[in-house]
Amino acid sequence: MAPTELKVLTLNCWGLKWLSADLEPRIHGIAESLAGSQYDVVAFQELWMHAHYEHFRTRLAKVLPYGKLFYGGALGAGLAIFSRYPIVETHTQSYPLNGSPLAVAAGDWFVGKAVGSVVLSHPALGEVEVFTTHMYASGGEDGPEEKRAHRLVQSWVLANLIRASAARGRHVVLTGDLNSIPTALSITLLASHAGLTDAFAQTHPSAAAFNLHQTPYSLQSAELAIRDLGITADSPLNTFSAGKKLDASARRWQGKRLDYVYYRSDSLRCTASGVVFTGKVPGSDFSFSDHFGLEATLTITPPGPTEDPPQPPKPAPPPPALTARTLSQTLQALSTFYRQSRATAHTYMLGFSGCVLALLALIIGSGFQPNRKVNPLLVILAAAATWGGTTLLYVGFVYGKWEQRALMTTIEEMEMEMRRVEGGGRGSIVSGSETASGDSREGLMRNGSSVAV
Repeated sequence: MAPTELKVLTLNCWGLKWLSADLEPRIHGIAESLAGSQYDVVAFQELWMHAHYEHFRTRLAKVLPYGKLFYGGALGAGLAIFSRYPIVETHTQSYPLNGSPLAVAAGDWFVGKAVGSVVLSHPALGEVEVFTTHMYASGGEDGPEEKRAHRLVQSWVLANLIRASAARGRHVVLTGDLNSIPTALSITLLASHAGLTDAFAQTHPSAAAFNLHQTPYSLQSAELAIRDLGITADSPLNTFSAGKKLDASARRWQGKRLDYVYYRSDSLRCTASGVVFTGKVPGSDFSFSDHFGLEATLTITPPGPTEDPPQPPKPAPPPPALTARTLSQTLQALSTFYRQSRATAHTYMLGFSGCVLALLALIIGSGFQPNRKVNPLLVILAAAATWGGTTLLYVGFVYGKWEQRALMTTIEEMEMEMRRVEGGGRGSIVSGSETASGDSREGLMRNGSSVAV
């Protein structure tokens, strides 16, 4: 008999070597819990160590025999998917923007945040593409949207990948830690542009209304926040949140909802969803991770055939168009951040020039220094000036140009989408008079003009 549902789990397992507390017992506890589960798909974020991936492969071989670890960046993207059904294709797409290389402690740039996907051969649905991602962490929810420009670019890239998959007639499921609350602009952009349905909100009217600002929510306890609002991070019930400095939003709502299961398919409907892994690892006094997990049961409607071979899915209908307001807000944020990026890169290049001058002064000055005991100090200062100058040259010129051109690319794509939305969904021919060239667009953003909004 063909299956009648697709049960999905997403979990950020906090698998940072040397940095994550109680790592080994937590990973083993997660594996033991999943070994007897009924999930069809399990998606992990922050699964950084290959040894942990192999442990999951071994322990889950009977229930989830197929798996994929996604590689990316210098240290790996930390993404993995395990499946009950055969994997026939895999894809990995690194995001063009992942924070600054100077943000060493955050680490987003070094790990190369990405989106990974597997195409499953499902006996009732045919091809199902499951995406998982872990988005840029910094920026929070407060303050101007340009603080979250990298996450907005990532949302746009991810939405386009999902649209392309749906255009090929595939059923689409998106899982992951999106590092944004449901009301964030990046979530609105992603869900509306990709035509996605929020599994948890579909089965929890309180969360759906709260997400749309339609009704106040009376928060009575952390348990209810998890049950009704889908809180997965910064919960007071998570042992790793104890003593952590939380922002106003997390304190008000007893945590944040950062982890999601979305889907896009006429043949799927979410009939159950909930936050899981909320307890402690058996035999310990700590949680499974610094995030809770999220599960969703997607019922297949109508059920697949029981005797005939599976039929390919029908092409998905076009996703709903973005609203002009959402595009306008996003374009304004990206344009503002572009100008900030240019100013920051200019500051770094001035610092590079200062380091070069300091190095020259040290080299020349050492020749006139009669006291040889000072020479070791001059060598140390020269080495520091060389290291600092090289770093500032890289982040000011190489990374600075990289960031600015990635922003320009996204802004140009959004401008075209804006014209389509304003034209009622009609396609348009882009000529030289309708879209600015790269140089003229740089001039517009440099001078403080918003771009096509």
